[in-house]
Amino acid sequence: MITVRLFIPVHKIFLSLLLVLYHFFYFMNMCAVQFLLKIWMRCDKMKVGNEVQYMNLCIKEKFSWKESFYVYDEAGNPVYQAVGKAFSFGHKVKIYNMAQEEVADIKQQMWSFTRKYAVTIAQETYEVRKRFALTPKYEVAGKDWEIRGNFFAYDFVMKQNDRLIAEVEKRMFTWADTYDLMIVEKADALLALCVMLIIDMDKDDGAASSASASAGG
Repeated sequence: MITVRLFIPVHKIFLSLLLVLYHFFYFMNMCAVQFLLKIWMRCDKMKVGNEVQYMNLCIKEKFSWKESFYVYDEAGNPVYQAVGKAFSFGHKVKIYNMAQEEVADIKQQMWSFTRKYAVTIAQETYEVRKRFALTPKYEVAGKDWEIRGNFFAYDFVMKQNDRLIAEVEKRMFTWADTYDLMIVEKADALLALCVMLIIDMDKDDGAASSASASAGG
């Protein structure tokens, strides 16, 4: 009878344990940094005063072969639905209210050195541009909006000069991408929603490009 003994070198066990500990502490560190960044970005909300009543929206991505989002109010009632066009050259998304009326249109502008999107609301068109920066940065031409994100691109602040427009927070540990959008003035809600959807599409494109580059390497 032949007995086969499995022998794992001690140094391999040690290295495996070190790898597990590294990933554990890395994850905990990222959570701590993310928590501190949330506190820092909340300072913008304090500047406008406690009397401001935010309009809060929750945006949830739907599992689909094309871009699809549901938008809910604070009470959990659906208010908008964003639907993308499948197999299109560049992103094309339309936003509908619950009466199935089109209220906004988003189109990616191709053949541009930087990422640009045209947003049409009530027959008025705005251009959303991505800017080169260490952290995610966008602007809305014609509105003087500036949108800045944190290092991990989870939270964003929208401003017009020193005026706070809206804040975006991505929820962690959810099956699908879920965002909380807090708008200071209701009149800015639809455009802020479009900007948030553009940020999500841009992030997905970046993740897809990174995955392709890793696979190719």
